[in-house]
Amino acid sequence: MYSEQSFPIYQKRRVKRKRNKRLVGLIILFFLFIAIIIYLKSPISRIAEIEISGIDLLSENDIYKTADLRIGMYYLPIRTNSIKRKLLELEEVKEVNVTKQFPSKLVIQVIEEQPIAYLLNEDGVWLPILENGYIFNGNSEKNFLDRPLVTKWDDVNKIPKLVEELGKIKPSILVEISEIWQSRDLNATFDSSRLIIFTREGYRVHVLLEELGDKMNLYPAIINNLKTKTTKLGDIYLLESMRFEEFDDDNN
Repeated sequence: MYSEQSFPIYQKRRVKRKRNKRLVGLIILFFLFIAIIIYLKSPISRIAEIEISGIDLLSENDIYKTADLRIGMYYLPIRTNSIKRKLLELEEVKEVNVTKQFPSKLVIQVIEEQPIAYLLNEDGVWLPILENGYIFNGNSEKNFLDRPLVTKWDDVNKIPKLVEELGKIKPSILVEISEIWQSRDLNATFDSSRLIIFTREGYRVHVLLEELGDKMNLYPAIINNLKTKTTKLGDIYLLESMRFEEFDDDNN
């Protein structure tokens, strides 16, 4: 049997162990604090590189300014979701992915809204009309030569509807459109709902704006049928009824 005198010795050992654990904990906290101070004062605690990809319409400066980014800012406080939310507010941005790469790099991958056509403004400058209907008033580093050119367009409020209809056209047919005009009716008065479509083959297609997508998807079949009857170019009317009129000598 254990004597009663052994219990005080056991209790002293247990108290000593608790004190040792507290001391070890304090030492760990002290060195952790020192490590944090050293890290915050070292260059690796700050952003040294910001890698941005996928931008043609926007510039890197646009990204920096919108997301409030700069080289040298602290790495740890950066919130990628906050950067993403700010960039998605830009009309030119469709999707964005932001990641942090330890110790000091930030990677931003952007997917922009793509131009679906180009609008000629009053100053003679071609402005990209993006897939979401936004008219980009800036310089693009990339040329989209296979997009329709929108000229003689007086009603800018009809641009969103034009974008909607162009989005319905099959890509293989869309590239066949070289130019788009707003037209005039038979009395030579302006009618913003009527369009003249110039094709790369040389035809002119007359169509209503609200029917542009559906009617232009019929274009290949119409052309194939016409070529069995004539080799001449002309006006294709896809209005209340369909008809074809050959160009006169002045249009050749």
